[in-house]
Amino acid sequence: MDDLEIDGWAKGYTVLCMQVALWAERQDGSFEDIVNDIVIRGGDTDTNGAAAGAVLGARRGPDGIPAEWLEAIPERARLERLAEELALHGR
Repeated sequence: MDDLEIDGWAKGYTVLCMQVALWAERQDGSFEDIVNDIVIRGGDTDTNGAAAGAVLGARRGPDGIPAEWLEAIPERARLERLAEELALHGR
């Protein structure tokens, strides 16, 4: 992982996107700083940022996500209810 390069033309591919997300999980720093660092590097910025945010969010939980980012989610309460239902009853 230390040798993983996340710059360049090919990082829009699925495997490389997942590598970016797993790289993000191993970084020290705030959720916001890590995701911003990934997006600033260019390439498939929305996909890489979303995948990294998903992995970081799963590992750190809602308390690890900046409050202003959570507050900006449309229909957040509804999505949280659906996520809880899925976690309790989904397979």
